[in-house]
Amino acid sequence: MTIEDIRKYPYNPLIADVLYKTSYLESWGSGVKRIVEACRKQNVPDPEWSLRGGFITVTFRRSPQTNIITDDRKDDRKELTDRQRVIVDLMKENDRITISEMTEKTKSSDKSVRRDLIILQQIGYITREGGRKQGRWVVFKSEK
Repeated sequence: MTIEDIRKYPYNPLIADVLYKTSYLESWGSGVKRIVEACRKQNVPDPEWSLRGGFITVTFRRSPQTNIITDDRKDDRKELTDRQRVIVDLMKENDRITISEMTEKTKSSDKSVRRDLIILQQIGYITREGGRKQGRWVVFKSEK
């Protein structure tokens, strides 16, 4: 389904007419245009539109550049806590290390290790590839 297909006519003319008369609807198809413009402004792919069972489904995709870490990022190593540094070092030694093993080796609680993993992922230091059982840790930054 293309944007032009959606903009051709309202799928429920009675509701569209009521919304138009109450000023909730400016013109037919104008929302579609604004959605596409907003996606392009954020540098994400255009949404995908589909019609299933009489319902229009809009799928938004993340930008492929979302997970790219560039070399010009500042090294946050000095901003890490001692436990976070140990966790990163453990991942470098064994990229398939489990949270249980990290908990044991850092002598920390499961909750503390999980919180540190979230922080490390948010600052772009690490990521997890794959699932819980077969996945691995990827460390993006290294000590200088």
